[in-house]
Parts: sequence; C-alpha cells; structure tokens
Amino acid sequence: MTSINKQSLIDRKQLIELYPALGAKKYRLNHLIRTRQIPIFKQGRSIYFNPKEIDKWIEENQIKSVGN
Repeated sequence: MTSINKQSLIDRKQLIELYPALGAKKYRLNHLIRTRQIPIFKQGRSIYFNPKEIDKWIEENQIKSVGN
C-alpha cells in the first residue's frame, strides 16, 4: 500500500460532489462502503477516500457497452 497524505484524502461529502453518480442513492454508497467494495481509508470512526483510488476503482468496475 502506498503512503497516503492526509491532504490528498476527501470525505463523503466531497466524494459526492466530485462523483455525483455515487451519491444518487445514499443507501447504495453506504452499501459500497459497508461491504468494502469501494476503496476507503478509516481513521478512527471517520471514513475518507483517495480520489486517485476512486478513479482507478471506477475504471476497473465500469461496464463496457457494446454498440450496434
């Protein structure tokens, strides 16, 4: 695991601002966090996200559409 600078992390509110689709359904984001499907960093009870890891996660989990 790479060294993470605290300033490079964002909270849940910032995550939703940067990636609105993740916040479209609040329970869905909570499910992704709870089941550790989305990359998170916990410090005590607080949860943070690394935007670079989120971008990588989105890229790896996107569904490719097959055009006509």
